[in-house]
Amino acid sequence: MPENVDIVRKNLGSNKLLFGEREAIKAIKKGEAKIIFTASNIKEGLKEDLVRYKKIGDFEIKPLKLTNVQLGAICKKQYNISIVTLLK
Repeated sequence: MPENVDIVRKNLGSNKLLFGEREAIKAIKKGEAKIIFTASNIKEGLKEDLVRYKKIGDFEIKPLKLTNVQLGAICKKQYNISIVTLLK
């Protein structure tokens, strides 16, 4: 898990990270998503959607042991984040 959080932290200053469900799904559909990091308390329906998209897309899903509140804090955002997308 720490290495996954480190990947997020390392890319914070770049333009390779997207935050949120809508942005993740857009990136998946365009074939631009490399890794989808998910918070531990992600909505079950959203988790199922990502697994379904995984069958047609070429990206990894990496669950984190952080809640959406903790993930938002790590990403230095004033809001909760359930999904972080790392672009190719």
